[in-house]
Amino acid sequence: MKMNEGAKMMNIAFSKARASGGIRRALMVSSCMVVLSAASAAGAQTATTQQPADAQEVGDIVVTALRRDTTLQKTPLSITAVRGDTLSNANISDSTDLVKVAPGLTFAANSDGGSRIVLRNIQAAGEPTVGLYYGETPLTSPLGNNNDAGEATPNVRLFDVERVEVLRGPQGTLYGSSSMAGTVRLLFNNPNLTDYEGKVAGQAMTVDHGGTGYEVQGVVNTPLVKDILAVRVVGFYTDAPGWVDYPVLGKKNLNTTKSRGGRAMLRFQPMENLTLDGMAVIQDATGNNANWRYNTYRDGTGPAYVQPLRSTQPQSDKLRLYTGNLKWDLDDFAIVGNVSWLRRNRGYNWDSSDFLNRFYPGAPLVNVVRQRVRSETQELRASSTTESPLQWTVGGFHSLREETSSSLIKAADATTGEVVFPATVAAGTLIYDRRINSRLEQTAGYADLSYKLFDALTLNAGARYYDYKVTVGGSIPIGLTRINIRPSPYSEGKGSDNGWLYKFNVSYQATPDLLVYALASSGFRPGGANQALGLPAALVPYKGDSMWNYEAGVKSSWLDHAITANFDIFHIDWKNLQSTGFDPSGIFNIVTNAGTVGVDGIEGDLAIRPVRGLTLTASGSYIVSKLKGNQNVPGGFTITGAGLKDDNVPRTPRTTAQAAAQYDWDVSSSLQGIVRADVSYQSTQWMFFRRTDAATQRVPGFATVGAKIGIGNEDAGWHVDAFVTNLFDKVGILRIDNTTLNGGPTAIRATSIAPRTIGMSFSKSF
Repeated sequence: MKMNEGAKMMNIAFSKARASGGIRRALMVSSCMVVLSAASAAGAQTATTQQPADAQEVGDIVVTALRRDTTLQKTPLSITAVRGDTLSNANISDSTDLVKVAPGLTFAANSDGGSRIVLRNIQAAGEPTVGLYYGETPLTSPLGNNNDAGEATPNVRLFDVERVEVLRGPQGTLYGSSSMAGTVRLLFNNPNLTDYEGKVAGQAMTVDHGGTGYEVQGVVNTPLVKDILAVRVVGFYTDAPGWVDYPVLGKKNLNTTKSRGGRAMLRFQPMENLTLDGMAVIQDATGNNANWRYNTYRDGTGPAYVQPLRSTQPQSDKLRLYTGNLKWDLDDFAIVGNVSWLRRNRGYNWDSSDFLNRFYPGAPLVNVVRQRVRSETQELRASSTTESPLQWTVGGFHSLREETSSSLIKAADATTGEVVFPATVAAGTLIYDRRINSRLEQTAGYADLSYKLFDALTLNAGARYYDYKVTVGGSIPIGLTRINIRPSPYSEGKGSDNGWLYKFNVSYQATPDLLVYALASSGFRPGGANQALGLPAALVPYKGDSMWNYEAGVKSSWLDHAITANFDIFHIDWKNLQSTGFDPSGIFNIVTNAGTVGVDGIEGDLAIRPVRGLTLTASGSYIVSKLKGNQNVPGGFTITGAGLKDDNVPRTPRTTAQAAAQYDWDVSSSLQGIVRADVSYQSTQWMFFRRTDAATQRVPGFATVGAKIGIGNEDAGWHVDAFVTNLFDKVGILRIDNTTLNGGPTAIRATSIAPRTIGMSFSKSF
């Protein structure tokens, strides 16, 4: 089969599928046709992937942020790319630790144990503003009781990582709605078709104010048929120490977390220009909420890390991800297809006794939340691979997310703190039952074109058409009648929208080591519908919010790459801000559109290699995000601490900074040593727009310091390290919760980073 014949078959298949059932089936059928066409093309033609001509530059990294291979320093985009060995040296073992290496990146902790990824201070309720990608697949979170899917971003274990890419600014044209403020891509090592490989690693640690723990990890790579078929299997188990005590229950270090899982990857390369990959990921985590009583610590009447509740707050997160990918390299372009299936079950308990026992006296009362989400994605794209002046990418995308969740209030045993089972209305151990389901379907098509007018000047433009439909339904079979929450039959609301996103970029390669660029890009995220609980019709749907980003940047290398310096400045206009507040009853959280925000910032990174073996790095950002007018909300909707013009966006630090110094040297002819120190900082945050009560709304800024010293033998493949994180045992507050449901101003809860942790680690490669 000739290449043009294969293309004709793909077009026919796409047209038939679209006519018979929509873009999703078109994408799936087209992906299958690509595989069949490629298989029948064996021996007809062979082409290898074109690598960027500058890929061998010292200290540069090949990235795929533009959906094609480019080098980091010649990618006209604000991006941080970090190799897997750098993550290991910095003791970064999960995705939330990436704040140590990427400017402008923070994780806004959620009260139920989840977190929201924040880039460039774009933080608000609703769908994620930053896309988190596991390889080619965007990870999905449940919408939950508060229409707040962005608050439940999964924490991904990072082991056997090739690199991580953090793309700042809207990436809507290439990555879609979940990437309104940016994208974080986790790229893992693929199976090696040629060589057997293996590695085991482990560490033991102890945490101040808490207990001890350990972690073990391993990877095995096996070529089943050399150069054609290989499998790579990764596994891990973590028993992380806790440090929060529950004195009323006589329990210490209750927030111990156990996690386990791994991934199996299969690579099949039947011919040189066709690669098929399959992956299965399992990740399970169980523990107890790490929040603790803040007001007594703040007032000096009690220590940190103490939670005087009468019930425990267990939480769990089980994730299953299955993906299939193909890459077919042809003479002038490559075709990439991706399908995925995700299943995630998430649960947590929230002690509400301090509030509810006023109306329902007796045993401790716990809000028991269970969320079940499943999603699927299909994507098919083609990208140019030649060195011609014109570079292009075109593609189509479809995703479907479906969720069911429940929120029950149950009684707990006052002695053990555990929820009574079985809980029944007749026994008075079940007093509330709320059910929610949702469905979000998104379809998109996109294109990105770059043209080099001459050797130094490149113009780039991209566009994406999106269409989404959302349905949210809910009921209350059992109401909390004593606080006026009545039973409610099932009803549902719907929302939908479509439109275009754009990107325009001009870059000028003044010298081989100096790139200047300017861009304008847009992003959006879907709106939705509030769970129908007798709301006025005007409050049921809410719109998607959107933004335009205007940016200029410089990327440079000096003294034969001994110094690398990059920085950019940007302005963002953010419209139809999705804001959370309360319905007319003052009880249920709902979302509406309220406000326009202006964001101005500067960010940059610097790397210096003054002598052999010594690397100094620093990065940081200064970002101001303010309301451009008062938050005017629909009648019946109440925003806690609603903002006025020039109020700062809550839960966003103006300043973030990271720095590290690492020295590698030869201890002897066979041994190599490493010494590393790093520091990260984020400035003060506030929990609401209106800064009316610093004691309960102000989250102090903090800096943490880490250090590491180790020795190893590269030839033998082993390494031993001693490390410490949070060296000065800083109480770094991430979030303060002061809500009525918690019990008011005498029962404020804080979520914080881990205290000082000291440990030893070991790794051995085979």
